[in-house]
Amino acid sequence: MAAVRPSQRFQNDATMNGAVLTAERYGAVRRVCVVAEEDALFSPEFLRRMALWNPGTEVRGVQGADHMPMLSKPRELTELLVEIANKYS
Repeated sequence: MAAVRPSQRFQNDATMNGAVLTAERYGAVRRVCVVAEEDALFSPEFLRRMALWNPGTEVRGVQGADHMPMLSKPRELTELLVEIANKYS
């Protein structure tokens, strides 16, 4: 059995010492929650409520998509992601 050694790979990483992730900068990156409107695992209402816990989060839905929209509605999801990318780039 191999021993697991502690890693110091990210010890000097700016994101780990708080230089990048700060309370003042929270919200600097736009967030979009994509809701699968026919999700049987998590209701769309529940997902929208979770998105409200993060102020500034835009919520977009994919009609007819189940829990895995990349499988059930790949074209519609791709079009939505391109639209979001164009909006925020």
